[in-house]
Amino acid sequence: SVEIKYARIFDRDYKDRYRDVHWYLQDWVCMAETDGLFTYVLLDNGTYGVKASNTSSDVSEITIPATYKGLPVTTIVENAFDGMTSLEKVIIQNGITSIEKYAFRDCSSLQKVHLNFNGGYIYNSFIGCSSITSLIISGELKSVYDNAFSNSYMVKTVYLPKTVTNMTTSSFSYNTVMLVHKDSYAHTFAKNNGFMYFVLGETSNPEIAFGDSITGTITYTDGS
Repeated sequence: SVEIKYARIFDRDYKDRYRDVHWYLQDWVCMAETDGLFTYVLLDNGTYGVKASNTSSDVSEITIPATYKGLPVTTIVENAFDGMTSLEKVIIQNGITSIEKYAFRDCSSLQKVHLNFNGGYIYNSFIGCSSITSLIISGELKSVYDNAFSNSYMVKTVYLPKTVTNMTTSSFSYNTVMLVHKDSYAHTFAKNNGFMYFVLGETSNPEIAFGDSITGTITYTDGS
């Protein structure tokens, strides 16, 4: 299906009269096509944004594809999967550069999230997702903005790649241990803002800050 905008424009030559105008596709219209679980929105830069279709409201697992009709899928648009309470697992393929506001807001059953970035950012996309226990971030993530995962209290660890250059103190819950590279932005950020962290890549006496009451074991593979 193709979503076509339609406008009513006031005609100043005739008081209290209006004329109907169709917007031409090549000028302003936002083209959207539904294919299975997803609706794809053609963006100004020639790539696609993605959101839930009408048939995906009850699914428990989704994998966001890297391409659609030969073009990259780069954006999970605002409110894309907002309020999908049956969703438990999300896998995002390489190529995504942005996850917009409230994309997964109040997905209260969401437990597993695997984000594979191609250099981009996360807004307050997962606010209200309090059941996430497994969060994997790979690729080239750059920014994690306010309240991205601040309500995800059950996330025990999160790996932050060297490419991250911007975070805020409300990006993650203080319950989460950040797995960071030595002298990276994430390492400095965690140290300066009182987050728990573990420095990767050190074979002996790794730098670690878990607080006073944290116990347990971390098993990791560097960069995974």
